Amino acid sequence: MRSLTSLAILTGNLGKPSVGVNPVRGQNNVQGACDMGALPDTYPGYQYVKFPENREKFAKARGVESLPAHTGYRISELPHRAAHGEVRAAYIMGEDPLQTDAELSAVRKAFDDLELVIVGTFS
Repeated sequence: MRSLTSLAILTGNLGKPSVGVNPVRGQNNVQGACDMGALPDTYPGYQYVKFPENREKFAKARGVESLPAHTGYRISELPHRAAHGEVRAAYIMGEDPLQTDAELSAVRKAFDDLELVIVGTFS
């Protein structure tokens, strides 16, 4: 995405009528979900959890003293962590990893290993 945006800027194809960068993402509403902080290592607006100033800002906005510095896990980590008992539950939002993940059999086994799976679908 960054390369496409840079190319559009370099060729003068940004900020004019009928030009721009419009990526097509691989899953439903993945762009909007990521923009809103649904990634395991970012807050809304792609502000990284690892930076103390971001944690402080979001803690203040949420009216709490502090937020944890550790991040969540990516779906690609689920099979290994579930098999080793590091993850016991999953909350899946707006996607079906059993349809879209590259390692379908590993994800299916991971879901079988979990004690709880919650799937949130939104229309």
